[in-house]
Amino acid sequence: GHLEDTMRAIWSGAQPATVLLACFAWAVLSIGTHADTRTLPLATVVDGEILPPGAAQGSSGAGVPSAICYNLTVDPVTMRQASWWDGRKLYLRLEPCMGAPHLRVAVDGCPSVDPSHPVVWEFMNDHMRTQAASRSAPLPKDWEWPGDVETLNIDLSHQTYFVEVVPHSNATTNSRFKITANVYDSDVFNKDLFYPMKTAPGFNKTLMQNNVPTVTTSNSVAEDPTSTDIEILFHPVPDRAAFSGSAGNTSVVPSSSGEEVTKSGRVTTRSSTPGASPAQEAAYAARLAQVQSEISALQGQGIQPSQTVAQSFVSNRNFLGRRNQNFSTPGVYWTLPSEPWKTAITSDNVEYLIYYKEVTDILEKKFPQHRDEANDLPPKLTELKKKVSEAEMGTIFKDHREHTLWTVCGLQKPEHASPLPPDGSIESDNSQAKWVKVSDMVVLSDGRISVVLKGLKNDNNNVYLVNVVARNTQTGEHATYEMMTIQNETPVYEPPSLSQQDYGLFIGIGVTVFCIVALFVGLSIYFTKRKMRPRVRIRS
Repeated sequence: GHLEDTMRAIWSGAQPATVLLACFAWAVLSIGTHADTRTLPLATVVDGEILPPGAAQGSSGAGVPSAICYNLTVDPVTMRQASWWDGRKLYLRLEPCMGAPHLRVAVDGCPSVDPSHPVVWEFMNDHMRTQAASRSAPLPKDWEWPGDVETLNIDLSHQTYFVEVVPHSNATTNSRFKITANVYDSDVFNKDLFYPMKTAPGFNKTLMQNNVPTVTTSNSVAEDPTSTDIEILFHPVPDRAAFSGSAGNTSVVPSSSGEEVTKSGRVTTRSSTPGASPAQEAAYAARLAQVQSEISALQGQGIQPSQTVAQSFVSNRNFLGRRNQNFSTPGVYWTLPSEPWKTAITSDNVEYLIYYKEVTDILEKKFPQHRDEANDLPPKLTELKKKVSEAEMGTIFKDHREHTLWTVCGLQKPEHASPLPPDGSIESDNSQAKWVKVSDMVVLSDGRISVVLKGLKNDNNNVYLVNVVARNTQTGEHATYEMMTIQNETPVYEPPSLSQQDYGLFIGIGVTVFCIVALFVGLSIYFTKRKMRPRVRIRS
């Protein structure tokens, strides 16, 4: 950036001492601010890892940068195609696997490399968050949890974007993540269809415990059971029909010769632009006339028609309609072999896997002042809810500094959670865990799936986190439910209450024992005080 220009200027005519001083300054400025610049392709899942704020380079893994700046450049062919979309959008999705990565976008350059490049779009801006808190205004649900999924849906107004992933201000560990970018036309395609299972209409992601009410904050907190076997209930992923796209629009491209060129290359006569309004027709006609005028002017300068084809925007548009194979669905750029929205979601192609983690130590560490003093144990959630705010209660276990049990890639890390073995016992070998379809699970009359967790400890007010992951066997898409917290209270002996019959029995036994003791004492006294009779001895 500017440092490179400065170095060139100094090197071109400066004194040797000045050059050495500049080199030293370059090295100092580079320490602790190392940011990688990489390429972010469209419609592709990209993995990344960054250091926490203030961490020295190399302190948490060789080659891990403090930030990553992705250069996302839409290729000219795609950009020209998308320029005809009225609702052209760039959709970015960042899924944390560990830590708290943060998403922001610039258009002039990488802000982490050169701070003079301003951030134009940012998810959960800290300044806005602080302002909302000062007004006691509630934050949007998607803004509540640093370390959760972040998305940006912005206008496709530039060909090049600089997408940065930086650590959140309160991150304390390395942040690992997956990031994707998609280009689409919001007028004909819903961005939720990029993830059809995650966003399936009517998808109830709340986990429940049988016959036990729950308190919902950010996650479900089950009331305290004392059984070591817990029945978890959840709704299956609802069926969703396939989406193939609407007719016309981007699947058919108008040409300057008054013809349509379809995806197969078939040419038919066009009377009007499919799906276009009268105003759009007029705009197309005006643009066509302008291009024809420009072509005539260029030909008047001696430029041959073969050279003017590349100058004609409409001609390029015809070319795109014939050649660009990344738009098989109207209004969507896609390069992967399959398009997930074109596959119907049914119970036959969805499997489930349950994950769990014991977090009793986290509860004890965070609230040492609220221990269960009567039994000298970690606090009980039922009592803790009466002493702390709902917001604080919700953040007890959804803490990116401890684990990431609310995203797909976070759950699949062994250090974060363990998959439940087939027999449902946490004491069994979890390496034998497997994905299961609804047809192989217990389904209640109301349609909910029932899974019993066995072997849970209950000797220390034990706390467990539970979550479920669903996957589509046809498309490979995964979706998580909402994490649930379960606490097993340590059983405490309580004397049973006595009925009138019990009291009568005890009184009867007491009177009987008293009588026996009194009789024994009386006989002892009688024989002790009785005088001995004289004995007569006869001597021979």
